[in-house]
Amino acid sequence: MAVRGVIFDVGGVLVESPFVAALRWRDELEIPNEVMGIMFAEYAAIPEPGAPTPLWHQVEKGELELDDFVTTVRQQFAAHLDPDHPAMHLRGSDFNVFREAGAHWAMIHRAWELREEGVVTAILTNNVKEWGEWRDVVALDAFDVVIDSCEVGLRKPDPAIWHMTLKEMGVQAAEAVFLDDHQGNVDAARALDIRSVTVGTDIEAALAELEEMLVS
Repeated sequence: MAVRGVIFDVGGVLVESPFVAALRWRDELEIPNEVMGIMFAEYAAIPEPGAPTPLWHQVEKGELELDDFVTTVRQQFAAHLDPDHPAMHLRGSDFNVFREAGAHWAMIHRAWELREEGVVTAILTNNVKEWGEWRDVVALDAFDVVIDSCEVGLRKPDPAIWHMTLKEMGVQAAEAVFLDDHQGNVDAARALDIRSVTVGTDIEAALAELEEMLVS
């Protein structure tokens, strides 16, 4: 079936990966890996039905303020850090992986071209409402639909957020291509019959894979 819509993640696809930015942030503050693990351990967690929602998921769904999350995890730092370590005084405003993220212009330009060619373009991102700087970098006019987890109360890999995105785009799953840097999200999209590209550090390679799907 011909491709009628392309769905782009933000971090790692349209702008620098938040994981790369987090490592830079770790090095600048000299934060041990154990502490980074406390902060990001829940990112890829898949809770069992009926289990409590992980705190990080609550942040990305707009249910928990970033300051409240940071205050909670900071209490766990004491086992790994001296009391005067900068991370022991961390606030939500200090913790922003998108603050200096650079744009992946080749990907953004291709989104512009696709929209001009009549392809429906969308952003589908797991994000934090306090991390809105990416909207100042990405040319939002290049996208017909923007679905942000912290605004809609859903996050990838929940199938419901893809169904919402496809409905807003007016395309079927088999008519869409999805690009994301997190393999778990790519696998979840493929399970819904959405053709998908795992975006790594080589943006040009990801674009080449996208082009193959557009003509296949």
